[in-house]
Amino acid sequence: MERIYRLVIFMPKHNIKNILKGAFIVLFFFAWIRYNLLSNSVYYASNIPHLEGEEPELVMMADNYAILPHPDSEYINVTTPLSDASLSSTYFLFPKGYSLAIEIVDEGEGKLYKYDLNTPSDLSPREVIYYYDSHFNLVRAIDTYSGTDIDPDQVNKPYVVDVIKKCVSPFILYQTRPLINLQGLFNIVYWERFN
Repeated sequence: MERIYRLVIFMPKHNIKNILKGAFIVLFFFAWIRYNLLSNSVYYASNIPHLEGEEPELVMMADNYAILPHPDSEYINVTTPLSDASLSSTYFLFPKGYSLAIEIVDEGEGKLYKYDLNTPSDLSPREVIYYYDSHFNLVRAIDTYSGTDIDPDQVNKPYVVDVIKKCVSPFILYQTRPLINLQGLFNIVYWERFN
């Protein structure tokens, strides 16, 4: 330790400045790469090879919503209430009569994606909360009108995913190809999560 201290004391000032400049450039480079991966994550997720049933676009949209570019649309109303179990903001989408609140929560089972879906119907409106894990497997479903749990095996999963995708389609379609495409790096980082 004393030897290192002596080296720093007797090191010329221009060497210390160069080391600090180099460290700053490296930190800036890694921060820019992280920002690029997060801000373009929905675009990258839509192009990553993934297993059937995985929905990387929906997971990345929920994870990185705050940093994603947002489209201007009359059907989208963004709010940011936080609940006690919330790990991230909630936002609501209102396309064609549906309302959807998406939240990342931790309710003792680890990180879950909570999709609160309200479907319009003159006969029987329903509000069902769906909990998905990070691989977009349905873990739990609750009918809020009756207050009962719904068996995940009884849920029409393709229909629910289709409705959720229709609700978030303005966001997914708004994501464009980045100027500097890091798709390969994104695939390396998230390959195991979605495959």
